[in-house]
Amino acid sequence: AKDRIESKYVTVAPGGVTYLGKGEGKPLVFIPGLTFSGEIFKNQLEYFSSEYRVIAIDPRGQGYSAKPWMATTTDSGRDVAGLIDALGLKDIVLIGW
Repeated sequence: AKDRIESKYVTVAPGGVTYLGKGEGKPLVFIPGLTFSGEIFKNQLEYFSSEYRVIAIDPRGQGYSAKPWMATTTDSGRDVAGLIDALGLKDIVLIGW
């Protein structure tokens, strides 16, 4: 996703998560707070994508990610770790709200 923000889906057990991504370089991973999706960071993605690979996750149960009957903060941590592993990200900056 070099020139525009793209929405993609990655499988993490159980189910999967959706994320927005754009740019190249050192990865910045944005994690929204409860009830928000990664779309809350669209302005930041546009701004930082000229120098970084920017990624904003839709946590499980939020946005376009899997909607289990119950998601926990432990699931959210596993989902972020699963996304990082699935995308092969290294030397990451995590930005949470």
